[in-house]
Amino acid sequence: MLSWHRVNGQDAKDILPAILITTRHPHRPYQHLLARLVIRLRNIQVTSAGDFRVMSRLAFAAFVLLGMYSAAAQSSDDSVRTITNALRAQQYDQADQVAHAKLQQSPNDPKILTLEGLALSGLGKKSGALADYDAALKLAPNDVPALESAAEIEYNAGSARAVPLLNRLLNLRPDDTMTHAMLAAIAYRRKDCASAVKHFQASGAALSSQPIALQEYGECLVRLKRVEEAIPVFQQLLEASPEDPRARYNLAAAQLTANKNEDAIQSLQPSLDAGIPDPDVLDLAAEAYENIGDTPHALQYLRQAIILATDNPRFYVDLATLSLNHSSYQVGIDMINVGLSRIPDSAALHAARGVL
Repeated sequence: MLSWHRVNGQDAKDILPAILITTRHPHRPYQHLLARLVIRLRNIQVTSAGDFRVMSRLAFAAFVLLGMYSAAAQSSDDSVRTITNALRAQQYDQADQVAHAKLQQSPNDPKILTLEGLALSGLGKKSGALADYDAALKLAPNDVPALESAAEIEYNAGSARAVPLLNRLLNLRPDDTMTHAMLAAIAYRRKDCASAVKHFQASGAALSSQPIALQEYGECLVRLKRVEEAIPVFQQLLEASPEDPRARYNLAAAQLTANKNEDAIQSLQPSLDAGIPDPDVLDLAAEAYENIGDTPHALQYLRQAIILATDNPRFYVDLATLSLNHSSYQVGIDMINVGLSRIPDSAALHAARGVL
């Protein structure tokens, strides 16, 4: 709560200048970290949105076909064996033809309906496949191959119907890591981080090889203010992609929020040693150095960030905040003036200059 008299229970005259000069809420370090993570993760999410869908499709197909092979081996019905062999060879037209003919004789056979659905899915006819799976599930509600196949289509289509299908699978197989991973991804998209974290934690190996899922897991832990738990998740991301500066940055941002400033500096060091460091990396490093009392390094990195991104008001405001904290008002004013010469309409810079 902010008023002219009190701010979060404290006398406003003591802390209002600091609030006016900074864009960060002094009592919300997790929101500060989330703002950093959103900036740094956005490009990864856009460019890699299909990775988890590919993983789910391959995993589902492997499980379904293995189940079908087992059923075929135990069956005396030559048509079932013929269909599954055609599916294994990716001869979907043949599988569809045999399944369709068999359904003329046995229209209520859930196994054949599911096999025909698999053939249609292989041919790209998702709506027809889904109709077959639904028909099979009406006849055999607990048929795992039909549930998995229907859930895969609904999940990849972003349909809300995927959730009840996946929950039915969990009732049958509570420890299935792939089902947990997919429910976690859905919960994340719905901004239900409590559910997402629960399912991420149960995902096991299905999670460890997927950077998109790991970053969503880490972000949700931060949103739940469990930043200490988020650090090893971001560490795992960095170990998987040691050359990715975004993974390095996100780990450092989490470490900084957990007041592990030396760890954050160590994580950022390879990026700081790069030929032309990212201004956001420099800004983060400046905050870590200031937190351990190394103001000269903090000033050095903030000035460098400003030189590299002269039109970003945030870096001028951060340096002005540093000046205010050390009662170096004129230094802050001079820097804000430089910013205003570049960005004359920036409300944040005008507010900072007025306070200083």
